[in-house]
Amino acid sequence: MLIYRFLFIMDYQESENKFKQCLTICNIVAGQMHHQISNNVILKNIGCSVQSFNSDCFCFRVNIPQNNFDVGAVSCSIPPDANIGTSQPYGLNATYETALINTNGSLMYDDTLGYDDVCRFGSVAEIIDEIQRIVKKTQALP
Repeated sequence: MLIYRFLFIMDYQESENKFKQCLTICNIVAGQMHHQISNNVILKNIGCSVQSFNSDCFCFRVNIPQNNFDVGAVSCSIPPDANIGTSQPYGLNATYETALINTNGSLMYDDTLGYDDVCRFGSVAEIIDEIQRIVKKTQALP
């Protein structure tokens, strides 16, 4: 029985260490994503602004222009729970995630925009395309 407890503790410590390493990598990749999105000329030209990046987390918001859907921002993140098994460092094969934020700052869902849940992507380029799609869709007349 003592051996099983020892193995469980060792397994837990190994899992905890992997998760802490994943948090660090997700934070670094989120900073890289923030830099790429902040410097994207197309997003600037369509009226998007990027909130400052908190170096202690792995997400940030991209404010979008006033629209007909009450969407105030798109939350962009590198969720650690989706990246715990990522063996490649610094974003290779990372899972990126977006969520809609309403004008009151709360998480929102809208099936017509494709958000009955958060959406996941495989690259920053896909996130940029998604933000452009959301801006275009929310600017259209209902």
